[in-house]
Amino acid sequence: MLAEKLQDNNAINQLLATVLQQCDDAVGIFVSTIDGLPIQQQSRKPLNTERLSAMASTFISLGDTITGELGAGDCKNIIIENELGVVVLMHINESLILVSVCSSPRGLGMLLSSTRLCAEAIRNNL
Repeated sequence: MLAEKLQDNNAINQLLATVLQQCDDAVGIFVSTIDGLPIQQQSRKPLNTERLSAMASTFISLGDTITGELGAGDCKNIIIENELGVVVLMHINESLILVSVCSSPRGLGMLLSSTRLCAEAIRNNL
């Protein structure tokens, strides 16, 4: 099963850690399945990835549905801006998503770029 294979994948763990190293304001980043099961995470503070994975999978599914309904092509990512930062959700492939969290609204550009590179690297690592 893909989820079990990825849970002990040190290369993916290193890729997640790289995002935290590149983005000073990044709080955490995690991989989950499209159906909401957490796989791996790296974070600077505790994150409830079980709950967040379930919510993220629902949210990205909604993004897929909306872009499909609009005939706008595939949903590449979803950006949630809030008072205290940014959350980025994106597909790694058809069965995995990547979620990253930043503690500053100013960190969007770096977080989005690092998260996109991380998703590509994970996809290439599978």
